[in-house]
Order: sequence, then structure tokens, then C-alpha cells
Amino acid sequence: VKINIISDPKHLFVIWISWVTRHATFVVSLAAILTVSAAFYSAKHLRINTDTEDMLSSELPFRKNSKALSHAFPQFSDNIVIVVDAPTADQAYDAADVLSNGLKINPGLFGKVFDPVNEPFFRHNGLLYLSSKDLEELVDQLVEAQPFLGRLNASPTVLELFRLVEQILENRKNANDPSLSKLATKALGSIAE
Repeated sequence: VKINIISDPKHLFVIWISWVTRHATFVVSLAAILTVSAAFYSAKHLRINTDTEDMLSSELPFRKNSKALSHAFPQFSDNIVIVVDAPTADQAYDAADVLSNGLKINPGLFGKVFDPVNEPFFRHNGLLYLSSKDLEELVDQLVEAQPFLGRLNASPTVLELFRLVEQILENRKNANDPSLSKLATKALGSIAE
């Protein structure tokens, strides 16, 4: 009985499986080589672009405007903003200074580092950027502390500071002035920090 291979596909599979079992070492080696080759090809040629900007056509008007803006002002592209928070303003300034100096060590990795607190312009003109309310509060505090600041300016020593604190405490005992109490509390709190 002759079997026609074309009309009976089962017979074709039987022949193929018997050949694979007789040459198992060759088949496994060939499969391993093909797997490694496919993995190598995939690693070198297959790419996934995860940039969300490339999902939309670069010919759209807002994309063209965005590219023109980035080209005109490159300092506003690819920025990271770091906000430093601490229990006191001095601790925040110190931490920001350490962080800023640490980032400036490696300009190839971080590029330009901008620290507005330590910029000479903002140190000199910083009050211009306060809101009117904050500026009024600061002026009121400075007016309230002016006599003490004047004495400290005339003699900027720790001894003079403690004399002032002692005087504030003595005056607070004698007069029930809430502003003296408030000032003494602030002064002692600042010394403690």
C-alpha cells in the first residue's frame, strides 16, 4: 500500500518527527543558535520610543511653536526644580547651599545650576520680589527691633547681645508690655537656634 504524502499530512509529520528524533543533537544545537541569533538581532535592531512628544506629529502647529520656543530659549528646556524645606530658614538656606555646591561639582552631568538664594543679584535686590503684605510685615518687625539693632550694629558682640536680652527681660518684668514679651521670645528663640 503506497501512501501519498501530499494527500495525507499526518504521514508528513511522522516522517518529520522521526527525522528530528534521529538527529536530536543537531536540532537542539540549531535551535540554540537560532535563539541566540534572534536575541542578538532583537537587542541591536528593535527599539521602543517612550517619548510622549513623538506620539503626535511634529507638523502640528502647537508642536512647531513648542520647538521654536525651545530653540529660542534653551535655558527653559530640560530643567529640574528642587525645593528645599527645613524647620528653619537658616537650615533651608544651608541645605540648599550644600546641594547647589554639590551639583556644581559635576557640570557635565547636571549642566548649569541656578541657586537664586545665593545669586548676588537676588541677595542685593531680594526685597523687591516680596509681596506688599510680606514687605509691610518685615518693615514693621524691623521698626519694632530698630533700637536693639542699632545697639548691636554699634557693638556687634555676643556680650552686647546678652546685655540686650537681659535688658529686655528686666523691662518685661517691670512693664507688662506685650511687644517686649514678643520681642524677647523671638530673640531667645533665635539664640537657641
